[in-house]
Amino acid sequence: MMPFVRAGRPSECEIGYSILAPHEGQGLATEGARALIDYLRGNVQLSSVIAHSFPSLRASIRVMEKCGMVFDGAASCTFC
Repeated sequence: MMPFVRAGRPSECEIGYSILAPHEGQGLATEGARALIDYLRGNVQLSSVIAHSFPSLRASIRVMEKCGMVFDGAASCTFC
């Protein structure tokens, strides 16, 4: 899991993750993303946490949805 604060947008944080094929489907991305979002919301003054995915990557979008993010149909999800 990697958090990035965007230059010029200090109240917005982007998260990213990648899971190797042998470890897919074990809930690791969801667990890690939830923990990171909880940490960011509790310890950093943010208005939103965002993540990006190609619409074809349903598993990645599902991770975002499980974390409370809303898919906007344009390859990004936002959690406010």
